[in-house]
Amino acid sequence: MTNGLDYIAWRGDLSFERDPLNEVDIFLFSQLVAPDYSGIVPDDEKEISIKETADRYFENHTEDVSNLGVLQSTSALPMLKAMSESVRFGDLKLCGFVNKVNLDNEEQCCGLTVKLPGDIIFVVFRGTDDTIIGWKEDFNIATKDIVPAQEDAVKYLEWAASVQSGDIYICGHSKGGNLAMYSAAMCEDSIKDRIRAVYNFDGPGFQRKFLQTENYLGMKDKITTVLSQNSIVGTLLHRAGSVLMVNSCVAGPMAHDGFNWEIVGTKFTNSDGLSDVSKTIDRAMDETLDSMETEEKQAFIDELFDTLMSTGAITVTDFTNMSVQSFLSVLKSFRGDEKVNRFVAKVSDSVVRTVKERDEERFKEKLSETAKAGEAIKLKTQESIKAKIGGMKKPAPEEI
Repeated sequence: MTNGLDYIAWRGDLSFERDPLNEVDIFLFSQLVAPDYSGIVPDDEKEISIKETADRYFENHTEDVSNLGVLQSTSALPMLKAMSESVRFGDLKLCGFVNKVNLDNEEQCCGLTVKLPGDIIFVVFRGTDDTIIGWKEDFNIATKDIVPAQEDAVKYLEWAASVQSGDIYICGHSKGGNLAMYSAAMCEDSIKDRIRAVYNFDGPGFQRKFLQTENYLGMKDKITTVLSQNSIVGTLLHRAGSVLMVNSCVAGPMAHDGFNWEIVGTKFTNSDGLSDVSKTIDRAMDETLDSMETEEKQAFIDELFDTLMSTGAITVTDFTNMSVQSFLSVLKSFRGDEKVNRFVAKVSDSVVRTVKERDEERFKEKLSETAKAGEAIKLKTQESIKAKIGGMKKPAPEEI
């Protein structure tokens, strides 16, 4: 399967003047904000090229993404290196790197501005970081009219627009996609006129009432939500803008990683719709939250994250050392009401089914590999026997 890294290798020798901006470029920009550029990319309008940014970053870091946390793609740092070495991306300028995290306020927002030729800027928002508190803020979007990160995103966009001229594109992956959409809808009217497009890559949507506001409706036609057919995060709440469903080569949480989405040329390949597991989780979440009052939703979210943090875990990476059985035990330790228990049961069943399907697929692949290996050995043996027979000296007639 061809992915974003393959695209850079294929298209990296062509500048934006020779080959126009496309949706794969925009996805790559959404991933560019994953590393911590503190002390490298200025937090104001001063600029630094992607090439120099990468050189300085890798002076003190390897391409090992473990320091980025389990939620960031394993391709994020190889992507940065490949972009820095390419004609297409290497000379693009970065500025305004801001990373704001406040545990007491349950707040996490990170922004970056990318300058393209032709008086174009990209405002990019990072998705949820590795902290559990960052994930809680994601869920708070379901119960609160506005969360701190959304306010931060609006301020960041308005700052970027004030120090840069030209057309504006906004994008983000995961929660960063929600921040991109929210900031575009809620910024000053003078900035809205400059916005050409907004891309949300597998990020959560909004409460229904937000989608009925004039601010959102005025920006709706400029918004594209890109979802993997195995999406989980992107199905939370109500989707915004036009929806582009794309093929992923994996299921489960890894389907959230856009480098597992199939690319042909300069586009993602389209999928017919969500997978059965994604539909199950989507319905379970919708049914649970829609049946609750706001206070009940907040109590559900508080209990969920209190339970997760009661394990001693601070980051999602901490959970990677847990077995599926241990994770399910955490889910089942809720003291929630019947609605919550029903939701947990559905999610648990979906997790078990996903793992079972994954293991069955791996078993089938192993059988196929074994069969191919066996066939290869058989053919090689037959060829060896034929060669030996062919090389044997035939007896002369008088010797018979």
